[in-house]
Amino acid sequence: MSSVLKTWAVLLRRRKAALVLTTTLLLMAAVELPLIVYGAWLETTFGLSLSALGLASTVIGLAEAAGEVGTAVFTDRIGERRSVLAGLIGLTISLLLLPWIAGFGLAPALAGVVLMMLTFEFAYVSLLPLVSEVAPDARAALLSFNVTAASVGRLGAALVSSWLWRWHSIALQAWVGGALALIAAVSLALGMRED
Repeated sequence: MSSVLKTWAVLLRRRKAALVLTTTLLLMAAVELPLIVYGAWLETTFGLSLSALGLASTVIGLAEAAGEVGTAVFTDRIGERRSVLAGLIGLTISLLLLPWIAGFGLAPALAGVVLMMLTFEFAYVSLLPLVSEVAPDARAALLSFNVTAASVGRLGAALVSSWLWRWHSIALQAWVGGALALIAAVSLALGMRED
């Protein structure tokens, strides 16, 4: 265990490694904030039944699959960094607009959640090859550290999201998530500029 911690400490001193880990943490927190309460939100706001929520989850799962296919099609063509940035910007926009879009009814609200998941999945799957490239000499250690960063982001967001839900609106979760995605995009853009 101590050797793992030492390796992680060495990796954190590398600017690009620390940057991609931070991006992973912020990306996972950004999407987890609204995702953890979206079922309760759809149920309380639109009166969805349990079976309708199951159908909505199926649609969201299809959006995630589409994001992964989009990664396979576009990431190699435009590059990992640009793909991650495109996904982060798309996620930022979809999160910031979600409460407004939801005001038009159930179908637009579901479309907003689908767009959120599509852009998240595109950003996350595009980020994985970027993570594996920034430290070729410690690829396995960085990938394992990346899983830890993702878990910490999700855990932190889960704790905060349940606290924010006291106001019974997804707006706070979406706006905080949008801010986190924007911070991740700006830091990645500035910190990993192409030479």
